[in-house]
Amino acid sequence: MPHIRVGVGDGRRRDSIQTAADLTFGDYGYLFKELPNWSRLRWDVDHQLFLDGFEHCRTFRNNLMHFSPDQLAPVE
Repeated sequence: MPHIRVGVGDGRRRDSIQTAADLTFGDYGYLFKELPNWSRLRWDVDHQLFLDGFEHCRTFRNNLMHFSPDQLAPVE
């Protein structure tokens, strides 16, 4: 767990992580950005391509889950 805690954003949030189940979707982004963490996965996927896709997914997920009653923009 120490290598997972180190990869997560701020200290208070870091201290609350005891298992992988404590990670948020955003925490995964912090972890995937770090090359040593990415290398441990041994995925045959371009790192930057994955990060770009992950960011797109994270943004979509946050827009969906943090619903706002405001009218959608044409792009949305």
